[in-house]
Amino acid sequence: MECSITVGIVDNDPLALQALRESFIRQDAPLHVRWTSTTAREALQYCQDPMQRPRLIFSDIEMPDMDGYRLYREIQDPEWPIEVIGISAFPNVHQAVQDTGLVVMPKESTVKDMVQIAGLLTAESSLLNWAPVLRSKHPLSDSELEVLRRYARGDTTPAIAHAMHVSESTLKTFVKRSYTKLNVHSRTEAIVLCVRNGWI
Repeated sequence: MECSITVGIVDNDPLALQALRESFIRQDAPLHVRWTSTTAREALQYCQDPMQRPRLIFSDIEMPDMDGYRLYREIQDPEWPIEVIGISAFPNVHQAVQDTGLVVMPKESTVKDMVQIAGLLTAESSLLNWAPVLRSKHPLSDSELEVLRRYARGDTTPAIAHAMHVSESTLKTFVKRSYTKLNVHSRTEAIVLCVRNGWI
């Protein structure tokens, strides 16, 4: 039988918070979001309240008020059985990870990967074999999806336009349309949403 664990999400970017929460909901992830917060200090207050305390926290690493490493250290209390998964857009976090013991995942990780790591940290074995349920197909045209796929690989705008045999202006139109359809405001958000949902 599949269980669900309670989680909190901390990220100083409200759009990233919303995207992660919606990805969990859209894929029926066994992660019940108890709260979201744009500051680590507020997250710490939630953790101190037994009624708000989650089993696991997904925390951005780079935050202005208190970084994810400090939040992790503050939560290491035997009274609070809370696990923390750091999420970072920056690849240069490995030394800090070794120094603290905090598990850090890239922000573009899939929901399935996040659920499996959550299962390992919380010893909930049912989460290890969880598979996402996609509620709907992506809303993008083939061209819009191809542009985002190529950007995700690191291709440049001129290279993508050349490979797709379109002008750079047409390419930019594809990107703008994808923002509207995905309800995002940046290329990074669009790519992260597509990766998390398994569309690219």
